[in-house]
Amino acid sequence: QEVQEYDIRGLWISQETHECTLNGQEIALTPIEFRILWYLCCHQGKVVPSEELYEQVWGGEYMGDDNTVNVHISNLRAKLAKASPAEYIKTVWGIGFKMSDL
Repeated sequence: QEVQEYDIRGLWISQETHECTLNGQEIALTPIEFRILWYLCCHQGKVVPSEELYEQVWGGEYMGDDNTVNVHISNLRAKLAKASPAEYIKTVWGIGFKMSDL
């Protein structure tokens, strides 16, 4: 059975309802931000290369433009930071991103 929700250190995200909360506080995500966060949660503990994230979230072929992914990750981090000082999305320089398991 496919996982419908994740709860990672107080970060709760539901595929079914497209809702996300952090420490009980609702986080308003754009559809793209939701898909990025969902994909990272699905691959928790693994480094997801920027190319893979782009292809999975945007559904197109990666053309070497990291900026699109980086801008959305940055916006996502800013929204999470308002609800918690903990770092959820780690950058693995030169490779991509991973959901922090600390």
